[in-house]
Amino acid sequence: MSESTGAYDRTEKMDCYLKLDSLKQYVLVDSESIAIKTYTRTPENDWLMHTETDETKKITIGDCEIALEDVYHKIGF
Repeated sequence: MSESTGAYDRTEKMDCYLKLDSLKQYVLVDSESIAIKTYTRTPENDWLMHTETDETKKITIGDCEIALEDVYHKIGF
């Protein structure tokens, strides 16, 4: 997310995406700090939110696992 689109990405845009029955996960990657927020649909059709800010940790997106340090590789804050 950029500074100019972040508010829209977290509100109106996200609301539209979360209404899609086919969507399983919505991921927001902060461009100004190490922070990735994931919304994952549960089997009960609820949304589980998780925020990760530790660059030594990994996040799961779909069937893939990626380290935050790889997402933010060569990014200086």
